Amino acid sequence: MIECLKDFYALDNIFNTSNNTNYKFKNLIGLNKYECIHPVKQRKVYEIANLLLKDNVGKYITDIIVFGSATTLFCSSFSDIDIIVLGDFSEFYPTVDLHEFGEIDLFGYNKKIFLSDMENNNFYRNAWLKGVKVYEQLLI
Repeated sequence: MIECLKDFYALDNIFNTSNNTNYKFKNLIGLNKYECIHPVKQRKVYEIANLLLKDNVGKYITDIIVFGSATTLFCSSFSDIDIIVLGDFSEFYPTVDLHEFGEIDLFGYNKKIFLSDMENNNFYRNAWLKGVKVYEQLLI
């Protein structure tokens, strides 16, 4: 049990590094920023983002951020995909079925509240700084 805990502490030190390491992979999608997502997850992330943008909540989405193992060397085909969706909504309830993409942790937040709470919320701050923004609504 103690050896197992040591392994978890070692992994925690790797995943919670203080530097903002952005790994670069071969970009299989051809769109900006996808080179920062592990190749085994690039197509899935692309398809998920497109489905979310076409959904009933799509017109309110301002940002889609991928974070976690999908942006590291530790990603595998069995890894989950962690996604934050920011937008102009008070509640986030997408109607698209994402089960075919495997395990997805999907978090939806109001962008203004997310940004104002970021200073006091380590999860928000790390996802914003270390995550990969695969969609950003351009302001006109």
